[in-house]
Amino acid sequence: SFVQVRGSIPLFWFQESSKLTAKPDIVLRKVDPTYRATRLHFLHLMQRYSYPIIVLNLVKSKESKPRETLLKKEFANAIEFLNQRIRDPSKKIKY
Repeated sequence: SFVQVRGSIPLFWFQESSKLTAKPDIVLRKVDPTYRATRLHFLHLMQRYSYPIIVLNLVKSKESKPRETLLKKEFANAIEFLNQRIRDPSKKIKY
C-alpha cells in the first residue's frame, strides 16, 4: 500500500499577507542551516511509514518573479543535505 502526505514544505518560510498584493512574496528564513525541521519531518515519516520515502514536488518550476521557485530550490537543497548523511542507499529520500 501507499500513503500520500500533502502539506506545507517543511522549511522555515512565510508570506506577508496583504490586501494590496494578490501574490505576496515568499520569505525564507535561514535560521536552520542543518535543516533540523526538515530532518524531523522526514524522520517522523520514516518511523511511521518506513521506506522508501518518495517526494513528488508540485511546486512551480518557472515563474516570471521568483516566489515558489525559491521554496522548490531550498527544499531540494534540504533533501540533498539530508541524503548526504544517510549511509544506507535504500533509506535515502527519493526526490
